[in-house]
Amino acid sequence: MNIIILSSCRWSDMLQRPHHMARALAKLGNTVTFIEPAYRQVSMNKSDISETDILEINIKETKNIDGVYIYSPIQAINNIPVSTISYQLICQFLLPKNSENDNVIITYLPAYIHVITALDSAKYSLVYDCVDDHSDLTYSYWSSKNDIENEAILMDKADIILTTSSSLFLDKSIGRDNVYLSKNAVNTEDFILSSKDTEPDDIKNIPGPRIVYMGAIDKWFNTELFYKVIESNPDKSFILIGPQNGTIINKTYQNLYLLGPKKHAELKNYLKYMDVGIIPFRDDIDLIINCDPIKLYEYLTCGLPVVSTGLPDLCINNGFIATSNNHFEFSNSINEFLNVELDMQAINTFIANNTWSKRAKDLLSILNENKTNQAHKNEVINDMQQNWGTFLAENENPIIKSLYSLTYAESNIEKFLEDSKTAYEVKGDMFTLKQYVIALYLNNRIEDACNIVLTNPFVNDVNKAELKLQMNRGIDVLINIHLFYCIRKLELVLDLINYLPTNSEIYQLELANYYVEVGRIEDALNIYNNFRDVSMSENSPLFHTNLKAMLTRLGLHSDAQKSHFISIQLIDKLLNKDDRFTNWKNLFTETQVCDNCGEVNSTLVITRPDNQNIVSCTNCGLAYLEKIPVSSKLHKLYDFGYYTHSQVAGYNNDYFNEDKGYMFKPRLNWINNTTKTNKEKTILDIGCANGEFLSYAKESGWKTYGIEISSESYSIAKKLGIEVYNDELQNVKFPDNYFDCITLWDVVEHYISPKRELKEIFRILKPNGKLFISTPNHRKGIFNGENWFGYNASYEHLFYFEPSTLIDMLTSIGFKIDDSFTHDAGDWNFTNVRSVGHVLLLSARK
Repeated sequence: MNIIILSSCRWSDMLQRPHHMARALAKLGNTVTFIEPAYRQVSMNKSDISETDILEINIKETKNIDGVYIYSPIQAINNIPVSTISYQLICQFLLPKNSENDNVIITYLPAYIHVITALDSAKYSLVYDCVDDHSDLTYSYWSSKNDIENEAILMDKADIILTTSSSLFLDKSIGRDNVYLSKNAVNTEDFILSSKDTEPDDIKNIPGPRIVYMGAIDKWFNTELFYKVIESNPDKSFILIGPQNGTIINKTYQNLYLLGPKKHAELKNYLKYMDVGIIPFRDDIDLIINCDPIKLYEYLTCGLPVVSTGLPDLCINNGFIATSNNHFEFSNSINEFLNVELDMQAINTFIANNTWSKRAKDLLSILNENKTNQAHKNEVINDMQQNWGTFLAENENPIIKSLYSLTYAESNIEKFLEDSKTAYEVKGDMFTLKQYVIALYLNNRIEDACNIVLTNPFVNDVNKAELKLQMNRGIDVLINIHLFYCIRKLELVLDLINYLPTNSEIYQLELANYYVEVGRIEDALNIYNNFRDVSMSENSPLFHTNLKAMLTRLGLHSDAQKSHFISIQLIDKLLNKDDRFTNWKNLFTETQVCDNCGEVNSTLVITRPDNQNIVSCTNCGLAYLEKIPVSSKLHKLYDFGYYTHSQVAGYNNDYFNEDKGYMFKPRLNWINNTTKTNKEKTILDIGCANGEFLSYAKESGWKTYGIEISSESYSIAKKLGIEVYNDELQNVKFPDNYFDCITLWDVVEHYISPKRELKEIFRILKPNGKLFISTPNHRKGIFNGENWFGYNASYEHLFYFEPSTLIDMLTSIGFKIDDSFTHDAGDWNFTNVRSVGHVLLLSARK
């Protein structure tokens, strides 16, 4: 067969499923071509570039590794994007005009549907090898909103759908009989040791017993459990092999060893000298529930027993894989495996049934036979029912119970409802909710499903409110559409939308809402621009939320925020909650005078979307809010969750999980390069949040102090070993002339009286001590007008500085200005200093 693989990853030393399948299919005598994701950029000395030129460049550097032909498509020529046409031309070049059964395309990403659609004139069988849950955009960060719709189109077009886990199989096979379970596997030849293979130098001095984790260390790694297991087992060495995303592992232990990534060919040398393989994943997130880790098979091939958290495909009854619900069970399983003799015959039998060669043969068999097989589907589901039923008889696991219930979705909807309800009542998360709601729907208990959704804390308030609106209107199909929005079953949403009359306004509105959900913003905007029935949209929180997203994309931030405030008022009204917008506006009651010069007269600069006026002092030009909260209510601007979300401000971020080293490290270098101090150098970061900047300063040799009024952030910073105070600066009472350096990163604009705080800073700085400030540059706002970002977010800002007004305030206190410059957001290394940039940076000394 002529097999073309459209891969999700490049060919590298770290092998994943696309590599393994390619190698196995090639060994069986097939012609296999592996097409990498486009990444190459080239230049040509011509402006008129033809398709022939593009094809010649794409096929010029073909490689052959392990019998697999590898193509690296061009992403751009002379900075002109050509990735899609590159894929198409390569595929057309590789597809000869012979029988359909001789040509096969295997795709690993939904995004390739655009390439496949362009090949309709060619004859081939299409295989979609589904390895991930592309709807989990939180953890599957390589996926996008577009993948949700692209995958639905791809599955309708595919002749065969392979799924790598039981959960994916259940999700994709309902209503289809061309879905096959094809779990991950191992190539045993990759793990055969020769006489030349010896124990690697970097583990020779690590004492046993050795517990190993091999693979990527990312957000799905259960660090909390892992740390407790390490702490509970000081007599064992824990070894991590693989790349780490950022600093997921941020604690050090005497018995923890991070070896970093290794080539796939080197892994056997490490695993040979280990005792137990572990998989400490978070087992409550969709990405992991839907995965079947390759490392399981590689551990077992090297004779290692496996201890894992409760991944569904590992909850099977054998003597060499143990799953656990907590760190106690995890530790106990490790100890049990260290003290028993494994049944190697049983392991070898398991491995023999789970090799990449067998997976490749199975695929070829499917391709050569009928492409539909109800018998396979029944056999797989029966195995799941038997394995999980046995497991659940001895263990309580709501995720497994929920999946177990799903095995009855097409055969016994009453049992589906009974078991999904049991799982939901124990766990109550989005995963168990999804199965329970579908079961209620199939049993025609729509009202019950709606009530369950409306009381679930994990469902988005926008979707809840929209569902409540449609329940009030009483149109069944709209209720069902927004019920499925609540559980993120977008393929069912589209099916129901298509029941609406296509020439109706409500069809157009719902289609536009769907387009926003799947990333088709321009298509949605076209519909919204032509939408005329205001009565259908004016009371819809989802419409105003989506409109805000589209206006933001167009750079119309002011109008976007106005839509946002309409949305949250509708949400609060429909869900019978306190009116957040009104409560917010009512905080601003105290009329201000200029904090710099005391002038009472001011002129209006602009009215923010939250209805607060920004004014400018007629004497010194300082810009500030006309009204501010009284000091006793200031904390209400920073309620719990301020650093993880901002419901009123209309933007979402997660400060704690966002690594800001890109911004803080250049600023620390700036400080270190311009500050002369003694060996004992002290730094105070006011508004230190979770302490990230101070953690870098501490590594750089500074003695660190922090001020943070958020108790949530204070607790996190405290754990980093930073001396931090959960109070206002004025209340801490530091001694005179105490600090070498003080930093105010995006803080000065929050003060009720910046001048008073700067005077206190001046007092506690040592002579020649340095103050470093960052703040949004209001001069940029004056230039940009109402759509400047600073007017349309961070509504807790009370002052709006530009270089002249900040310098004026500092010098009136006694500071001497060392440096002042601005740069745009994103230019965190200050490589392009601007006269009117978004960020104002300033340093001054006492």
